[in-house]
Formats: sequence, C-alpha cells, structure tokens
Amino acid sequence: MTTNAKKILIETEQSETVVLRLIGKGSITAFCEACGGEATMVDLSSAVNYTGRTARVLIGEIESGAIHSTETASGHLLVCEASLVKLGSLSKSAIGKIKR
Repeated sequence: MTTNAKKILIETEQSETVVLRLIGKGSITAFCEACGGEATMVDLSSAVNYTGRTARVLIGEIESGAIHSTETASGHLLVCEASLVKLGSLSKSAIGKIKR
C-alpha cells in the first residue's frame, strides 16, 4: 500500500506595535514588555542625567536585562523608569524632577 503524502509549508508573519502617548512635556507612556504593562519611559539622555551613570553603563545594563527598554520605530531608545527605580539607579526623589 502506497501513501501519497503532500508537504505543506506554512509561513507566518508577526509584527509589533508600540503605542506612545505624550503626557505633558517630555514624559512618555509606552508598553514595557518586561513589566507587562504601560510604564513611564525616559530617553537615554534623561536616564543618564537622572542616574549619574554613563550611557555605556546603562546600555550594558539594558542588554543584560537589568534595565527595561523599548525601541521606537524611528530608532529611539526609551528606558523604563520603574526598572531604574527597582535597580536603585534612580532615586524616588529624582522621579519628581523628570519633566511631566
């Protein structure tokens, strides 16, 4: 008994949408995948100013997963403010200084 088997190739495509909302001046709310919800995000320059760490150190911590981040479609890196606080990189008093 012979079997005529057919091979079927199924290809899928996945896309991700990042929704950014401006809250006043400079503060951005976006979805943080690591936190599992919306979070206040700051740009890398602001993260450097508020933590006192260099961009190179922060990027290393982002790559290791210690600090959460997302990248916009235009290539801008946004850093999760909550992960900076949890890591102890951003003092709670500095949070109020971030432009809102």
